[in-house]
Amino acid sequence: MNRLPVPISKLASRCVAAGLALACLAMPLSAVAQTAHGPELWFLGSRLIVSEARSANGELLLATDDAGLQRFLAKLGAHLSYQPGECYVVVTAADHRSIVFALGSSQYTIDGQPQDAAVPVTNEAEHVLVPFFALARALYVVPVASEHALILQPQIADVETQADGSRTVVLFHGAAVLHPVILSSRPNETVLRFTGTASTLPPERDIASPGLNHMSVAVTGSPRNPTTVVTLLSPQRAHAAFLPTPDLTSAVIALDTNATSSATGSVSSSATNTQSVANAIAVTDLHEQATPDAFTVTISLSGQPNYAWRFLGDGRFYIDIHNASLSTAPRDEMLTDPRVASLRLRENGTESEPNVRLALTLVGGPALSIQSDAKTLTLRFAGQRAADALRAGQGQVGQTVLVQQPIEPVAPAPVPVMSPVGFSRGLIVLDPGHGGSDTGAQHNGLTEKILTLDIARRLRSLLVAQGWSVKMTRDADVDVYAPNDSAREELQARCDIANAAGARYFVSIHINSFTSPDLQGTTTYYYHPQDAAFAAIVEKKLVSALGTQNDGAQKANYYVIHHTTMPAILVETAFLSNSDDAVLLRQSSFRQSVALGIRDGINAYASGTGTSRQTTDDHDDVSVAPPSQRESSRDRSQTFVRSAASMDDDLSQ
Repeated sequence: MNRLPVPISKLASRCVAAGLALACLAMPLSAVAQTAHGPELWFLGSRLIVSEARSANGELLLATDDAGLQRFLAKLGAHLSYQPGECYVVVTAADHRSIVFALGSSQYTIDGQPQDAAVPVTNEAEHVLVPFFALARALYVVPVASEHALILQPQIADVETQADGSRTVVLFHGAAVLHPVILSSRPNETVLRFTGTASTLPPERDIASPGLNHMSVAVTGSPRNPTTVVTLLSPQRAHAAFLPTPDLTSAVIALDTNATSSATGSVSSSATNTQSVANAIAVTDLHEQATPDAFTVTISLSGQPNYAWRFLGDGRFYIDIHNASLSTAPRDEMLTDPRVASLRLRENGTESEPNVRLALTLVGGPALSIQSDAKTLTLRFAGQRAADALRAGQGQVGQTVLVQQPIEPVAPAPVPVMSPVGFSRGLIVLDPGHGGSDTGAQHNGLTEKILTLDIARRLRSLLVAQGWSVKMTRDADVDVYAPNDSAREELQARCDIANAAGARYFVSIHINSFTSPDLQGTTTYYYHPQDAAFAAIVEKKLVSALGTQNDGAQKANYYVIHHTTMPAILVETAFLSNSDDAVLLRQSSFRQSVALGIRDGINAYASGTGTSRQTTDDHDDVSVAPPSQRESSRDRSQTFVRSAASMDDDLSQ
């Protein structure tokens, strides 16, 4: 399991360079349009509305519990931790860096490196106010004044290169989700385009590596819709290909000097591919509007492309706009509308067949109507979709109008009351971590995705035997969303399955790993405070069944336990990077004990709770362990170079 946040206990000892030096905001706030709640802020194509803001010394102070600040952090995959009475505000970024603010001080740290804010953190009444611009810059977001508004512009702020035999692997780190495309690929030159993001990278950089000797970076576009173009020059013929990413805000490309003849052929045709991208119709804007009657999405285009749409069975909907590319920022965000839970806009085509996809996660089965004029496409979700309504269709912008009339809303069926004994009508969703193109951790001849599926299948059998209903996010070695998908798409697809099914509980199963082979033990994670008791009870039963080191129940901002709507936990059973734990994980009896421990924990928790998240008051005899005194994540430089491995243990038993 990777993607772990940095424990707060490690902050004092970590002195890793932040790799970012950004200038202070060089414009007065008076130049920006002011609202009743402070300056007008825009982020990722949407207005960011804050409850209350205070300007001081060119800085903007926001309360830690401000809804606008929380939405800003959520879009970046970041998490803020502060409890009344504490002296520090800790923000964990999507790439696991820790930003720490001390109350009463204008100095803060990024992974232990001191930085200076324009104003100190203040504590007034029941609110703690943090310097928002300083926090934004630490998260690779730069405030830019434009058209009397303040654009919070995401950046590509760091790049790593690593030689791996005949290839060079390049890892880009950004603020928000990165969706690069290969704009052109020639024998010695690869040009990448990052739409919707600017860059703080040096404009020119020499690199001594087998597949890369120079990198140039240029930023074009407007402040609202920036585009970064990166040119990679190779010392000899190299084939370029994207690799799976280690986290939500990274992009990885490999330049291989041992390109095969087929790869060389693909390079030689790049002129045609580049021409296809250049001739693509641009998606210039996307605007959503929520009213009591409907949720409406309007897509603006530079031409009249064909499109195709489809409803999936688990609440997901998407529309593909063919021969199109983005000239506006990609979108990837959670929503609060009762009909639409999330929205994702991105390019997902190829160089020769460009395509833009808008994907929505729907709630409650709203009906769809589609209308278009010369250069806009409007989707309207309202009412309730009829059982016999179309589930797929296609059309062309400016020429077709499709309408699916909504039927009158009907009252939902009453939710049955579940008995604490027998669990006859309880649905549990089990999430075997990783799968398909994502192997997970690999050490000592073991592969995480195979282990997690085996344990989940064993646990399913135990639960079904007791009367539980069980649904798996995957029941084979497959990606839940799609092969080589983004981490955001894959993780959201797992949440969608549980949320759409109305599950009573969600349990994600993983195997831990670390760069040091000495670490071992079992940990159960939760995100929502009301799930702490659930995690503590499962951890207690699991450690009792396994006899492993008890690393406690810990809070962590894992995506799947953050964005599911039922009590949810994530179990790290043991360390496959530890030789002793690896011996245990090879044994079917140990994996069966893992399943038994989790089952006993679920039963113990369920016998004392209802169907929704409960407060920890119901379990005041259960203590939640403090964070471990070590970091349980693999080194970032090791996670983005991935290769296949074999598995020869007794998993078939």
